[in-house]
Amino acid sequence: MGVLSTNGEHWQEMRRFSLQTFRNMGVGKNVMETRIIEELDKRCADIDKAAVNGSTVIYSADFFDLTVGSIINSILVGKRFEEHNKDEFLKIKNALDNGFEVFTVFDMILPVWFTKYFMKIIMNTLKKFQKFKSGEYIVDENNLNDYTDAFLLKIQQEGENRDFNLSSLQTMLLDLWITGQETTSTTLVSGFSNLLLNPHIVDKTRNEIMKITNNGTRALSLEDRPSTPFLNAVIGEIQRHASILNINFMRNNYEPTFMGGHLVDGGCLVSAQLGVLHVNDEMFENPYEFDPERFLRDEKLLQKVIPFGLGKRSCLGEALARSELYLIFGNLLLRYQFRPHGKLSTVELNPFSAAKKPYKMKLEFIKI
Repeated sequence: MGVLSTNGEHWQEMRRFSLQTFRNMGVGKNVMETRIIEELDKRCADIDKAAVNGSTVIYSADFFDLTVGSIINSILVGKRFEEHNKDEFLKIKNALDNGFEVFTVFDMILPVWFTKYFMKIIMNTLKKFQKFKSGEYIVDENNLNDYTDAFLLKIQQEGENRDFNLSSLQTMLLDLWITGQETTSTTLVSGFSNLLLNPHIVDKTRNEIMKITNNGTRALSLEDRPSTPFLNAVIGEIQRHASILNINFMRNNYEPTFMGGHLVDGGCLVSAQLGVLHVNDEMFENPYEFDPERFLRDEKLLQKVIPFGLGKRSCLGEALARSELYLIFGNLLLRYQFRPHGKLSTVELNPFSAAKKPYKMKLEFIKI
């Protein structure tokens, strides 16, 4: 079940349905941009409310986890995380973090303690499904609230089958929540660590976006992408340098093929080492240096940064993640000056796990 660890017809159907649903919900378009900006506005309002003498200090991971987690949760089940219910989110996130600490390249199984904390979302879905089955809840195809509604509409129109049923819905919510929250939030945390170590890059990026937003009098929009080559390069370098996934999810090799000069039989599990690719000095000169200018010197080089994978098995949430990174990085730089509060480091806490975890730091938000 799901899309992370399946193959064949079920995987194809789930991927096709999910991509179409995300497109219908406006992912990568103005509708989703509005949702992202609204969520960022709410998080920034919390920051401003907590300010003392014009500044607020908070762990960067807490800020980005709650922002991104709330966006994906609202897309999947129509529920945001706010101050009054953020403990519910933190339990899920902490369980996921604990799992990734032992989630190595040799162990691609989701830890049971994460599933335990995710069960509240699953149980709420079960209640909704039961009301749907009993006729108490009827999905209006002209007013779909979230991914769950779209899934139930499919069942309402065609009936339950081996692809569209309660078990499949629960697994898809789990897969999409994990992939939609963790990597984007971690990329944002890692990105700000690198930006604070390179203040000249922050200044150059802010100057660029200030010019196209009339000195910050309007929010940065996805439509501004063609006018922000340096910001685009910065985000590309953040993704390359962070390379959150050391190794991609396992795939099934259908037929014999040669890899690195070695014959790999059909039926073997294979995976791409993305973390190695992004520091390959044959493609990236001085790969351990944080240098966004590399993508301005060679525009085609950005195509070699593949944090979402490639082909038909590339990340389902790529369009959403790219939108989030652009809008969150850009609009935060418009609104705030940033300073590290305490030790600043780019040391990774889980360098040998399947997913890296950046050094936990406190970030000082100073409103411009």
